[in-house]
This record gives sequence, C-alpha cells and structure tokens, in this order.
Amino acid sequence: MNTLAQNLIDSVRAAILETDPPLTENWNKILEFAQKHDLDNFLAEIAPKIESLSAEEREAMYNLQMTSIIKDANQESEVDDIIRLFDERGINAVMLKGWYLKKLYPRRDLRTMGDTDIFIKESDQSAVHDILLCCEYKCNSTENKKDIAYTKLPFQTLEIHKNLFMYEDKWNDCFNMPDSPMYIWNRLVKLDGYGHIYRMDDELFFVYMIAHTAKHLLDDGGIGIRAFIDIWIYLRNKPDLDFDIVNRDLDKLNLRKFAENSISLSAFWFDNKPAATEIKEFGDYIIKCGVYGNSDFFVVNNEVMRDGKQRGKWGYAWKRAFPGMESMKVRYPKLEKKPWLLPVCYSKRLLYSTTHRRNTIKREINSAGNVDYDQAHRIREMYKNIGLQE
Repeated sequence: MNTLAQNLIDSVRAAILETDPPLTENWNKILEFAQKHDLDNFLAEIAPKIESLSAEEREAMYNLQMTSIIKDANQESEVDDIIRLFDERGINAVMLKGWYLKKLYPRRDLRTMGDTDIFIKESDQSAVHDILLCCEYKCNSTENKKDIAYTKLPFQTLEIHKNLFMYEDKWNDCFNMPDSPMYIWNRLVKLDGYGHIYRMDDELFFVYMIAHTAKHLLDDGGIGIRAFIDIWIYLRNKPDLDFDIVNRDLDKLNLRKFAENSISLSAFWFDNKPAATEIKEFGDYIIKCGVYGNSDFFVVNNEVMRDGKQRGKWGYAWKRAFPGMESMKVRYPKLEKKPWLLPVCYSKRLLYSTTHRRNTIKREINSAGNVDYDQAHRIREMYKNIGLQE
C-alpha cells in the first residue's frame, strides 16, 4: 500500500474514532484520492484538526461537509415518507444496505449512498409503482430481473428489488426459496414504529453485505474502500454476531473464504492487524478500483476472467453489444416467454446504451484494446486466493 492510500485509510480511522489525523502535508492529493472512493467527507470531518490547511481549504471542506449533511437529511426525509406510505398500505418492505448501515456510523452523513435499496415481494410491485409515481418519482429503469429504479430531484434514487442479485441465480434462490434457511422473509427484524417495514436479522444482513461485495467484484470488476469500512463498522457494532449461523449461510453461497479474507482486510486497514501477502495484494487491488471499480478491471473481468478468451477491441465490442440469449433474458425477462422479441430487445439495448452510456462504452472499448493479459492472469489468481473463483 502506497503512502497516499495509507494516509487515506488513517484519515478514515481518525474520523470514525475521533483521533488525531495522520501527519502529512499532502492533503490536496489525499482529497483527490478520497474523491475517487467517495470518502472525501471523512477528510472534511477531520479538517478542523489539520493545522496545515489554509483558511480557504478549511472553508471548502466545511462546505463539502454541509452539502453531505443536507443531502443525507433530504434522503432520510424522502425515504421516511415513502416507507410510511408502504406501511400504511400494508406493503411488506425490507430496507437494505446503506439505509441501515448509516445508523451504525458515528454520524449518518459519513456513510454516503447513491441510492436507497428496498426489497419487496413481486406481487407488490404494481402497488409500489403507483405509490412512487403519485409521489412524483420517475421510473428510470430498463427492464431486468433484479430491480426497478426510480428517481426524484434533487438527490433521491430508489431501487426497488424483487431479487437481490442480477446474475447469481443460486444466490437469489438461497434468499428467495421458502425451504432455504436463508429465506429472507423468515429472517427479518421489524423496525420500531412500523407494522410492515423490516431489516434482515444481524447474521443475514452481514452475509448479504459479503455477497454484495463479492457481486461487485465478480460482475463489475471491482469495489471501493467503503465496502470494507462497512464491514469494519458493522463488526464493531455487532460483537455478539453468531458466526455459526453466519458461516452456515456463507457456505450456502460458497463465500466463507471470501468473507474471512474481507474481514482480514478490514482489520488490516483499520485495526492495524497483521495480514498475509494475499490480503495485502487484495487490498492493493481494491485501492486501485475506485468506489465502483474502473473500466479497465471491468473489461478484464468480462474479457478474460469469465472464459479466458482474448477477443480484442472489436470482438469485445460485439460481445457487449449482442450478448447471448441467456444474458439477454436477465436484462429482459419477457424473453423467457417471447424469445422472438430478441431483435427488438437488442435494438432497445443499443438505443439506451448510445443515449445514456456513450462515454462509458467508449472507455470500455478503449480498455479492451489495451488488455494486459499478464495482469489479467494475476487478477484471476488473486480472485482464486481470496475465495471468489474455483
């Protein structure tokens, strides 16, 4: 881990534990690096203790913090109104990820989130859709089997889930099947003041956190430092977590080894615990990812790690533009019953991508033309070492 990354890790720890910040003069570089992982608000938290900052820099950090607080307050108010309506209409809803994790941080706004994830029963989708439209939300999602996204200015995005994962059907079955010990509707804690609003029990929530982290690494090519802050914060707040139950559930997902390594990485970074070489390599990879991964690692994951093939720039572009039927069924569930609509769905996919994801696509294709296959091999080995691939 380089000095810049170490300083950022130390700054996050100082913000959470209310200790002195690290001794360094490179705060502008640290802030720039923190922004790539959406952690700049942690620097704003410790700014009053940083003697080397100028008055202008202190004011900028203060304004950043105030913006974060305002955004968080707006999100909280909007979500409270929505779930109150769900509750009044008798709609069972499970609050996921950041919404609950925020409550475990020293202050809510330290744990930023781009959207609020809510799990519901598929039979309630129509009623939820009507409620959100009445509350001036815009349905802003392409079809897929996982979720539907709704947005409302200035800050709010809701993802309404009928499945927790896009591609990992085995994992979805573990959470969705009534005969599974992980069946989500049997593993809930009702939220105070509500009759129909829940969160997962402590053990299942942790398992889902681990699976969600693994999903980003497997499907998106990376995830940022914040996921491991979440793990560290969660375990600090849940000292009585029953790891017999946790490990049983992780074994169902084949993620126990990955969970152990993720816990080790969070302890290495934030508790200064010793770590094996493979944990340090894992950490270096995460540091390079940015908050949601980066296009190079995404391409390596799609171009090499899934099937080992070397397609090159335009072969990759063709594969991304025209994925196979099974992949298209994930994005367009109607194809299960109406496979003849495949050309129409390809057209919709291309239209959406060229109008909403033009720059992302350009970065991907350029990355595909410069894949370092030696690096890809090292990443594949690293994934095996941490428990993400056989």
